[in-house]
Amino acid sequence: MEYLELFYAFLKIGAFCIGGGYASLPLIKAEIVDAKSWITLSELTDIITIAEMTPGPIALNASTFVGTKILALPGAVVATAGFLTVPVCITAVLGMVYIKYGQGNAAKNIFSVLRPAVTGLIASAALSIIILAVKGEGGIGGAASGISGILGAVNWVGIALMAGGFFAIRKFKVNPMYVILASGVLGYAVYSAAERI
Repeated sequence: MEYLELFYAFLKIGAFCIGGGYASLPLIKAEIVDAKSWITLSELTDIITIAEMTPGPIALNASTFVGTKILALPGAVVATAGFLTVPVCITAVLGMVYIKYGQGNAAKNIFSVLRPAVTGLIASAALSIIILAVKGEGGIGGAASGISGILGAVNWVGIALMAGGFFAIRKFKVNPMYVILASGVLGYAVYSAAERI
């Protein structure tokens, strides 16, 4: 029964994953974190981070990692299969339709309506992750112990890393992989030092 529930949950997510991987993140949060409480928002954020760093589409990777977290390797297979079922079928049909009618006005009108909705979904997912990163859970910006009590409830290290990464990518066109690696090293160093205080 657990496998059927997991398959159905990701079947629904995959069916409405319009606009790419980032657009599916709020759907995963709503279904897996809010509705089912299978994992926490903090765990989902960690999974999204890992999914972003590993090769492949982020939504597919996230589905696989969430399935692994919930029901180990069989869960990964079930979640991935559920996530892929509807998109593969729809993509095959739409591919044929687009080849035949893709340049018509009806298709252009549909795309012009879908773009703002997809942008809203992506913005919603980004905002959830930003709030979690800024608010923090434990460590710096969490419980009022050590340096955390001085810094308060806001995760200032997270804000600094986020701002620095954004600035490096936008201003200097730094490869995002280097930003991720640098943030990981700096974050580890700062949090390790904070634990010793």
